[in-house]
Amino acid sequence: MSDLKIVVIGGGAAGFFGAITCATSHPHTQVTLLEASPQVLSKVRISGGGRCNVTHACFDPAVLVQAYPRGGKALRGAFTRFQPQDTIAWFASQGVSLKTEADGRMFPMTDNSQTIVDCLITVAKMAGVQIRTSTPVKSVLPICQEGGGLGAGRKEDKGDKGDKGDKEAGEQGSRGASGAE
Repeated sequence: MSDLKIVVIGGGAAGFFGAITCATSHPHTQVTLLEASPQVLSKVRISGGGRCNVTHACFDPAVLVQAYPRGGKALRGAFTRFQPQDTIAWFASQGVSLKTEADGRMFPMTDNSQTIVDCLITVAKMAGVQIRTSTPVKSVLPICQEGGGLGAGRKEDKGDKGDKGDKEAGEQGSRGASGAE
């Protein structure tokens, strides 16, 4: 394992996908995903009425950005590099088939968001991602500063303890936070 450590803040779909991508692209790097709440992927569980609207069957980035009146221009580059077809292929490579409904929304064939939740958690764990729940991030300091880095703590940490408190909270959060179910 290298000395490089990556921390992904947020245990939602984007956080999981980012952590998985980091861990699989750099297998000798320690990747840790932090989620403030006790459960990861909460919004995934309820999206699409509990079926999880994974993506949309629109494969032209110029057309896709029209669905985003604010920020569409900025998203065009991202949608050119990774678009719905890539999402479909990624889930297929993990054994999750998606189906397209008449309005273009795409759901897992199971019509159950738990399929997506299980997939993301399983792939993250297989990639070596450390998942820590109940670990809110209190501060992020530049590494070039002495004592800089991530200050994460558990929800029961209360009060403003200053820099020393943040460092102690970060150490406690790293030791005491539990993994995902």
